[in-house]
Amino acid sequence: GSDAAATLSSHAGLGLHTARLTGGAAADHAQVISAWGAALRARGGHVSVRRRLPGLNDHLDPSHLDPWGPEPGGAALMRAVADALDPERRCAAARGWRGPDGGGPG
Repeated sequence: GSDAAATLSSHAGLGLHTARLTGGAAADHAQVISAWGAALRARGGHVSVRRRLPGLNDHLDPSHLDPWGPEPGGAALMRAVADALDPERRCAAARGWRGPDGGGPG
């Protein structure tokens, strides 16, 4: 069993859910995050961990370590359309998945 407790808040219109874990050790949090991740991946979703307890990364699957989560399925198509219509990237150059430098959404 896990000693971690979760509080969930959701924005159903966006399909965005935020969980706050309290109590327990890093291994307890990793157990909860891994279970959520498996359930959500089975439904086409993902878990992104924004804030972590010290040592949490040692217990997590690497797919949960990127705070931006996986690239959206349509990102390659969106980049191709943007490249075709704006090859010099003059319009909204920082827009798109991970922005112009790959560091996060623009």
